[in-house]
Amino acid sequence: MASLRTVTGGTADYLKAFVTLKCPTSRHESPHVQRRLLAHWPGHRKGSWHILVRCSSCGLEYVWYTDTLPVTQLQPFLIRLHAAAFLPGTEVLPDLVEEFSVLAVDRQAAYRQAQFGSEMPVAGQVVVTYVDNEEERDARF
Repeated sequence: MASLRTVTGGTADYLKAFVTLKCPTSRHESPHVQRRLLAHWPGHRKGSWHILVRCSSCGLEYVWYTDTLPVTQLQPFLIRLHAAAFLPGTEVLPDLVEEFSVLAVDRQAAYRQAQFGSEMPVAGQVVVTYVDNEEERDARF
């Protein structure tokens, strides 16, 4: 049975395990980090929750199918990231937009988790993060 640890603390906590599962290559128990929530389909034959996780030991990303989450206070949050390159003395370059969901205990934890679930290159860009359509602003340099 998988054991789930919620990610509620500071940034360092998000680098810790989200869930402990068997490594797909070595078949030993290893910590996994949540990348994003892909779907919640009750009654699906493989599992109602489809969560993209990354194995900490081998680095492989794969979909974890499960019917129940061991921690019931986790809830899905919709994340939308807008990133725009801003160079002093020039116009803002076209936006990059990414949308995905994460599982978290509250809105603040979802915001922090979103910083690790993003796939777009955002270094040196002004990023606006929306958690369930409420704006949070973050400048990354």
